[in-house]
Amino acid sequence: MVNLLELAELAARPVIVTGLLASAGALLSKKGILTHPAGTATLAGCCFYLFIPALTFSNLASSVTVSKIVHLLPLMINMTMCVLVGLVLGYLTSHIMGVEKENRNVIVSVIGFKNVGNLPLVFIPSMCTGSTIFTKFLGDSCTRVGMSYVAIDICIATLLQFTIAIQLLKKRDFVEQNIDRHESLQPLLSVGSSGVIELQQAWTREEEEEEEPFPVQNATTDERALDNDLDGEPDAMNLWDCLKGINWKQLFPLPSQAALAGLLFGCISPLRSLLYGPTPVLAPIAEALDLLGQGVIPGAIPLLGSVLSKGPGDSKMPISQILGTVFVSLVIQPWVLSGLVVLFVKIGLYTAPDPMFLFVMMLANSTPGAVNLQTMTILFNNRAEEMAQILFWSYVSALLVLPVNVALFIQIITWFFPQ
Repeated sequence: MVNLLELAELAARPVIVTGLLASAGALLSKKGILTHPAGTATLAGCCFYLFIPALTFSNLASSVTVSKIVHLLPLMINMTMCVLVGLVLGYLTSHIMGVEKENRNVIVSVIGFKNVGNLPLVFIPSMCTGSTIFTKFLGDSCTRVGMSYVAIDICIATLLQFTIAIQLLKKRDFVEQNIDRHESLQPLLSVGSSGVIELQQAWTREEEEEEEPFPVQNATTDERALDNDLDGEPDAMNLWDCLKGINWKQLFPLPSQAALAGLLFGCISPLRSLLYGPTPVLAPIAEALDLLGQGVIPGAIPLLGSVLSKGPGDSKMPISQILGTVFVSLVIQPWVLSGLVVLFVKIGLYTAPDPMFLFVMMLANSTPGAVNLQTMTILFNNRAEEMAQILFWSYVSALLVLPVNVALFIQIITWFFPQ
């Protein structure tokens, strides 16, 4: 059994660190240093396009191998289940509480999509400081291994977030709206809560121009395709046109691309040895990526604090519905999913190679809603005030709820990895 005082200190430490870093961002915002929109948009862009990809690639490329890739599948399954179960719980919650139809997708999104790109990056180093259950099993590699697990979560969460969440939060008549480009981008930049500025500008331009998702073929091409079908010949051109029509940049944003590249380098020994071998030829590049990755925490968390410093905003959503959403997101969902994790480990469906593996899975199920959701609601001019209010109270409540959840998670982990 873990000493209760030590357990409380270990669980509270990362939350306190997060609060201090976020307070620094709020102070900079109040002082006019981390300004809206220019300062926050720049810092968000650095995090999304530089720091997070560098951190994701370096941690995966240096720690993942072919033999370890199979052990990462439970992480991918858990993250996918977190989103799917969250969406179902969000749907049920919105209907049980009698939420207005216009606000239901806001609640579904907040419960379904968690913040796995910022908060876990603070928790992992804290868990690996001092003599903890994680350092006893992983030693000096504790932080790097933990970060590689988080990188997998970021990859899966980003892919799902920029596909499903967008469809949930987009107005049905958004494509038909005649929105001036400057007016549509200015509110987006004022958020400063996400590093998807350039990507969202691309979405806005695509919606304004009402582009077809796939190229429209002319009559000659259609006749040729019909002839090929009649002749029994496969029409490879149609498949190629479809593949070209997919917006791969939107489907796989830069953090996801970095995760996939990191897995590729890690699993191919010759490529891995160029950066992290005994005598790496590209060692300066690896060192540069490591240093850039260290900018995530001092960049992303103060940025989050700057956004939250604007307060909950104004909305007509009843406080009972807001608190109900926060309760489901921070209490019910984490323990439903964590119970599944424990069950799957017990029956042998999941194999946990180390304590950090279980911790990352449980933590991913327990964080508040992703801040990117706020940016999407502003981009699509759809329930931005309601989203801001729910996220604000979610993060305030997380300061009290997360330490309790983390303490219980660590206690559960000691059952599987007795010290």
